Amino acid sequence: MGRQVGLLAQVVAALAGTLIISASLNAHEFWIMMSAPQLAPAGTAALSVGFGEQFPFPTPLPEAGEVPIRVFSPSGAAIPLRSRSQITPEGFLAGTFPGGTEAGVYVVDASLYAKAVDYTAAEFQDYLTRERMSSALGFRKALREETRDAREIVTMFAKAFVRVGRIGAVPQRIQTRMELVTLTDPTVVRVGSSFRFRVLSTMGDCQTR
Repeated sequence: MGRQVGLLAQVVAALAGTLIISASLNAHEFWIMMSAPQLAPAGTAALSVGFGEQFPFPTPLPEAGEVPIRVFSPSGAAIPLRSRSQITPEGFLAGTFPGGTEAGVYVVDASLYAKAVDYTAAEFQDYLTRERMSSALGFRKALREETRDAREIVTMFAKAFVRVGRIGAVPQRIQTRMELVTLTDPTVVRVGSSFRFRVLSTMGDCQTR
């Protein structure tokens, strides 16, 4: 089927970014791509995780062990990856979906903690202006820091779904600090249609569609 972005990966990244002052989907993107989002029982698929300013082009990720990838079965059991994840020359973190025998929707989860992003003063001012972060711009102006370089620390989460067999269902919650929990089967969503989900975080939760 070719590469497909995990259904909610970019949305999770955007919402995770709201927890810190200057992360948003337009500026920083964190995503999971699957070579095949639907598999026969015991089938495997290549997966890759990327982080970058412009999807789908990644910037180098930290060491592979610093970006954990987890896979959960439809019943919620953790399943190890088929092969050890590794950083590719292009900057992706690559691994292999392990293949499951339990029919249903599997969840692939990736977490990026404390990723440092460095800016020159001009780049940072442009970034804040582009993202309409007026409070941050005012704060830098008040401190006379408009000509100072900046470093941003971001933490982001991404999710993708893989359906094994013909049976789909609502995926299990995996208990990350910020998570989109779908209230319907995400693998049957078609272009132009809608679905309901809940946003859960340490700051509370809300429902939307």
